[in-house]
Amino acid sequence: MMFDYTKTPKEYVHCNLCGKDDFFILAERSSNGYEARACLCKNCGLIYLNPRMTKEGYAAYYKDFYRKDRAEAKKDNKKYKHNSMEEGFLGSVRFGEVFSSRLKEHINPDGITIDVGSNSGGALQGFKNIFPGIIPIGIEPSDKHAEFANTQGIKTFRCLFEDFPRDEIGEASNIFCFHTLNHLLDPKGFFHWAYATLQMGGRLVLSVKNFRAQVKRSGTIKRAIQIDHPYMFTPENLRLMLVATGFQIVYEDNDELKLRNEWTRQHADGLSIHHIRVVAEKKEKKEQEIPISAPSAARVLKHQLSWWHVLPYYFVYHSGKMKYFRKIFRIGY
Repeated sequence: MMFDYTKTPKEYVHCNLCGKDDFFILAERSSNGYEARACLCKNCGLIYLNPRMTKEGYAAYYKDFYRKDRAEAKKDNKKYKHNSMEEGFLGSVRFGEVFSSRLKEHINPDGITIDVGSNSGGALQGFKNIFPGIIPIGIEPSDKHAEFANTQGIKTFRCLFEDFPRDEIGEASNIFCFHTLNHLLDPKGFFHWAYATLQMGGRLVLSVKNFRAQVKRSGTIKRAIQIDHPYMFTPENLRLMLVATGFQIVYEDNDELKLRNEWTRQHADGLSIHHIRVVAEKKEKKEQEIPISAPSAARVLKHQLSWWHVLPYYFVYHSGKMKYFRKIFRIGY
């Protein structure tokens, strides 16, 4: 069975952050060549697909086509082949241990800790190894991944975060969302849910792909567009969304400005690169919701995504061709 994106039902949406319907068009095709329009909101700078597949369309896509589709986009079927559940679990354990060790002073060391999009439960197990006092709970829509996590002692609910029985569980000390935010159809709704689910002083811990860094790495906007990413984030619009939903940022780490040797060390440690890592704390909300308006920042972001900004960065850091420039211009000789 082949995935036919053109025949999959679509829906038109407004900006999920500020609600406006005024945008720049960044690209008309995805990395796989699908006709996918990526928009940048002129008011707040959020990047999103519009139109996009419906909830039912995404459900069918993830069930039967997602892994193969990403393998074709990456032109690397070996890298994206489906590893065993055990291998994935162990890799995630390592990620959880390294991630939690780096953020040790910013994580609540005990209490209910929920991972949204918990996969096979490995990241929660890794955090549990570093913080024995936490009570790990996973939320995972995949039947087989949720079942495997439960066999490993990580209590996991097979559901979407909207259907999680939080009244039965109680308030959480920490909520994790690793590499999942881009896939959500209502990320702002998720932040509101996280705020309501956390106790006062609770921590929301995120690891999110940085769209601007992804564009720089690939050399073009089109190659950074994925149909499985209905929303795309930069540090600026991620901060806006967190503040708008009542959170205060207490820690931020952005790979975009790091040196290449730092990326290499991170990758060797089991962490992803070209991501934004944020810890935000639940604070008392102000009486009025913080207005979302950053049109000047949105224009700056559009400028930063232009080819004359992206291509020099791409050739220096990611194309692998800098060694030829060094030879030509005797750089470093």
